[in-house]
Amino acid sequence: MGSTELNQWIKNEIEGYKDLEDIPSYRRAKCCLKGCYIEGGLNCKNLLIPIDNVEEEIIEGLTYNNADQSIMLYKKRLRQDNHL
Repeated sequence: MGSTELNQWIKNEIEGYKDLEDIPSYRRAKCCLKGCYIEGGLNCKNLLIPIDNVEEEIIEGLTYNNADQSIMLYKKRLRQDNHL
């Protein structure tokens, strides 16, 4: 198309992103940490894991999911999840 930047973006979207720095913000999803544990006779499931005393850099690494795979892979996974 004449634009190196645009061509690289298209390539990354189709093939997936190799470098984390190149992943656009719309491909980053904030998440929360949940866990399960058994304490005594209590079976706790899907409880939020407290991260109050964790460094910001570590929190960001734990609470953001980078969608760096190819569009075709996500499409395939959605079909499998929806049994299409």
